[in-house]
Amino acid sequence: MTNELNQPAGTIALETPTGETIGLYGLATDNDGNFLYEEFNGDRRDIPSNYRIKAITTQQHPTTEWHNLTEQIQAGANIDWEKLDGVPAKCVHESGAVYQHKLVRNKEHHLAPVTMLEDNYPTGWGVPFVYAWHGDTGWTLYVDRPVPLKTKTADQLPTGTYFKGKAEWTTGDTNGLYVIGESAQGKFILNGGDYLPCAGDPHQWIVTKELGTFQPNN
Repeated sequence: MTNELNQPAGTIALETPTGETIGLYGLATDNDGNFLYEEFNGDRRDIPSNYRIKAITTQQHPTTEWHNLTEQIQAGANIDWEKLDGVPAKCVHESGAVYQHKLVRNKEHHLAPVTMLEDNYPTGWGVPFVYAWHGDTGWTLYVDRPVPLKTKTADQLPTGTYFKGKAEWTTGDTNGLYVIGESAQGKFILNGGDYLPCAGDPHQWIVTKELGTFQPNN
């Protein structure tokens, strides 16, 4: 029978009677001080009597403010993945289980901006990471800093979209009104008041507010 878990106290690596390490698990104690563990799917288990505790990592009192990366991923945020390369991350299950590692930039594939399969990633990290990335089965992915977002530029807007913003080489007011035009040569910027062409390529224009593909009143 599995005992009730107190607050998770760290992580644990278990070794089988044949010498195989079966992974890192969320570690906790029962009311008698005996160690128990939580698997990545949240199931709570007693440590089998013929298994050896190979390593224990004690969980310290948190000193870092963690930020919800899963939430930003699911919202389709324009995340600046280069700024998250190598930063500490953790997968947290709603039951209290925690796996901590780091994000590693996948420079080869823009559709998979980080990878879980780099050399020497810790045992037990992969499956919770996949679940947390998608926000599945009670898992959430956090990073130890505010999630950096890329500045949206006008080239990302559909043709005909009105927006407020400014050219990146200018300073001050970001409330100028502009609209995206398009020709055979590609997209360009028009002034939203007199519809005269503006200097610079659309990727050089910062968008502060999208106003839709119609003439706004403000």
